[in-house]
Amino acid sequence: MKKCSKCGGILSVYMFTNQPSSGDGKSAWCRKCKAAHERDRIRNNPELKEQSRINSRNRYRKNPELLKEKVREYSLKNRESIKKRTHKRYLKKIYNITPDIYNDKLVKQGGGCAICGSVLPGGTGRFHIDHDHKTGNMRGLLCFMCNSGLGMFKDDLCLFDKAYHYLDVHRHIITDRTIPLWEKNQRP
Repeated sequence: MKKCSKCGGILSVYMFTNQPSSGDGKSAWCRKCKAAHERDRIRNNPELKEQSRINSRNRYRKNPELLKEKVREYSLKNRESIKKRTHKRYLKKIYNITPDIYNDKLVKQGGGCAICGSVLPGGTGRFHIDHDHKTGNMRGLLCFMCNSGLGMFKDDLCLFDKAYHYLDVHRHIITDRTIPLWEKNQRP
């Protein structure tokens, strides 16, 4: 165990980088403090920032397959956290809402689609954000099917009314065909 001289944390010696010139062979700062210091140093110095960019490019040019493999490994290992981070960015960028607002809305809707009540979102595995296309304001969260249906009707209440009347009229029509066409074709 060793104490970090920057943050004061008492940590395992494995949390310190090697530094042969020091008495115990380890750096005085823990890895986290050292990394934070380096990030700040590079961020505040334009010349170091540019040099860091050049070094990164050169490392990539020397061995692009190694870096691609590292990215692949990281993506597989951290799939869930990447999905959460991506969804969070998407909500903020497109709808200017946080995941908490999204989750609160879902709870207020009873945990399902605002139209049909289904708890299965379908599609991407998340409920779609229904919004007014003129104002951009969020109206609710919908399953894939209900969101697609609203999209097909282009938020036009007149089209919804016509579709309702169409279904209503055809519900009452009695035909001599008692077997639906899709079942009729399957009969021997």
